[in-house]
Amino acid sequence: MFRKSWMGIAFCGLLLMTPANSFAVNESKIQADLDAFVLQYVTKANKRMTVNRARPQVFKRGSKYIATFTEINQRTAKAQMRKSNSKHFDYVATLRYEELTFESEGNTRSEATSGQFRCVKIRKLTELPRYVKGKWEN
Repeated sequence: MFRKSWMGIAFCGLLLMTPANSFAVNESKIQADLDAFVLQYVTKANKRMTVNRARPQVFKRGSKYIATFTEINQRTAKAQMRKSNSKHFDYVATLRYEELTFESEGNTRSEATSGQFRCVKIRKLTELPRYVKGKWEN
């Protein structure tokens, strides 16, 4: 009898451990999905910007031409997720990154667009993507 009760206790312990273990596996998968989402989000955002590295905006400042563009610094994009209290989504993340503005100067439009660009402005931005129905969205 003593032996059977220990087996019962051990079996109940295994049953109680399984959900916690699967919960941790599930959270690590959701974190991996978030990391992939951040990479994809930043890449798409940099391509979608109307004024980007491939298509800088050119204007005249005094006698010089200035070429400028903005992009998100991929290396600074970091996201941390946490369980949500909302009934509409399970997790929410805090996505932080830097938006960089670059300028190049020249005597002609061509010189400005092909010149050496330097960072003239840094904006720190925060977004809150949500995990809804098995995927991250912004």
